[in-house]
Amino acid sequence: MPVQQYIVRKQDRVWEVRLGRDLLSGQPTYDEALNVAQAHAYAAVQRGELSRIMIGTFDGVAIEFPILPPPRRSPAEKLRASGAEAAAGPVRASPFTDAATSNR
Repeated sequence: MPVQQYIVRKQDRVWEVRLGRDLLSGQPTYDEALNVAQAHAYAAVQRGELSRIMIGTFDGVAIEFPILPPPRRSPAEKLRASGAEAAAGPVRASPFTDAATSNR
């Protein structure tokens, strides 16, 4: 199986992201170009393809950048992101608490 090789390098004033010889993106900063390369590489990994990111240095040497999966979210974070808490409706005061303590 061939390896998808994403190359990030500076060409003139633009940071390029290439897949082989194909130009995928041109970004103004290194960080933005690296984010694009990581998004493409991670999507390739999700499809079951081997991929790697190579960073081109100014002296012509390429350095392999590790592909890190996105951070895992806890079930509570996933629930918050889905908006399920907002759909549950307002929280009602218990009839067993008095008005003075329920507003705290």
